[in-house]
Amino acid sequence: MQKTQTLTIAILAVAVLAVIVAGLAGCDVNKSFFISSGVVIVADSENNRVLIYTQPNRTNQPAAVVLGQPNANSDTPNNGGLTSRRMYHPYGVAQGDSHELFVLDSFNCRVLLFRTPFVNGMAATTIIGQPDEATGSCLAPDGATASTLRFPSGAAMDPDGNLWVADYGNSRVLKYQPPFASGMAASVALGQTTTNSTGGSYDCNHANGGVGPIGAYPDPTASTLCFPSRVAFDSTGNLWVVDQGNYRVLMYPPAQQMQGGAATLVIGQTDFISALSGSTAAALGSPWDLGFDRFENLWVSDITNNRVLKYQAPFLNGMDASAALGQTDLVSNGFGTSASKLHYPYGLSFDNVGNLLVTDSANNRTLIFSQLEQDTGGSATNALGQRDLVSGTANQGGSPSELTEDNPFGVLEFRL
Repeated sequence: MQKTQTLTIAILAVAVLAVIVAGLAGCDVNKSFFISSGVVIVADSENNRVLIYTQPNRTNQPAAVVLGQPNANSDTPNNGGLTSRRMYHPYGVAQGDSHELFVLDSFNCRVLLFRTPFVNGMAATTIIGQPDEATGSCLAPDGATASTLRFPSGAAMDPDGNLWVADYGNSRVLKYQPPFASGMAASVALGQTTTNSTGGSYDCNHANGGVGPIGAYPDPTASTLCFPSRVAFDSTGNLWVVDQGNYRVLMYPPAQQMQGGAATLVIGQTDFISALSGSTAAALGSPWDLGFDRFENLWVSDITNNRVLKYQAPFLNGMDASAALGQTDLVSNGFGTSASKLHYPYGLSFDNVGNLLVTDSANNRTLIFSQLEQDTGGSATNALGQRDLVSGTANQGGSPSELTEDNPFGVLEFRL
């Protein structure tokens, strides 16, 4: 089927779907795509766009919709000028309870909210972190307020419909209460003592001045953060945060999801005051994303160790991982380009049939691991963004298109 720049993803009842899909064979270019379970959405960072793939997925599959660019062959940051239709290094994507798509438009220091149906080049309906669509300024940490963001990188919705955003550059996690509105203020800032910078710099672990000749970051605690990259909620409402700069993953129970709240569980470190990196079963090199499979196992992407780790419940402080995708054991960290190797994996997510999706950033692809392959040394079954499972060049060695990816950072299955 040919591509079109007006492709739309719509929602239909499953009973009607089968008939429609059969009738779509040989359809003309102005038809829409109709799907049942959802779509896979990838934050294609270096191409400054978000790609939407219909399911089921296959290697070298074209994206059906492109957000952030006027067409699939463009990759310029804020192409044509900063508006609600453009992006600059989107780092992540998240789904809301009412079929909202949240895009972490990181280098524009904002969160874009899109609503279905998705159409090529469409405009966001709401912008959080900036006062209007034409503003993309990124204030220094000492200028942080309850209404600003600095390189936001991850988001998740809690059971009550609140949006939580990993405000990476301000070393905090912000809570936004619905209804969502452009320029709105956050109500809570985990990792910092206030939602505004009146108490000092919003830097790593409350640092006043950062590292280098001015001074070193203070030691971490259970209530501080250093460049948090991603957030997620488990089935019981616990908030999990990847605290990248402290090489750890933190868990906040509902009672601690408040200003000044403290984590009660840490993975990647033996306690709450350590910040050591490593490549063992108990350590993390540079964690970025996390998610839970259908069995409530925790999965964490470990960028510089070129692996994705699995932790089995019950969760304990400083526990060992039980499996490592991308490696043949739990202590190796080499990279490669094959069905069983990774090179700087960033984003991860699970689809509704249990497949694990991983954005293998430096290999410029999004890998799909079936449930049978989700173990140490497992092999991907499909690769979006590449022609096969052994290629890894950006945009397949050419220009961007519906078939290519360049440094993908985030992925999710958007469920319709």
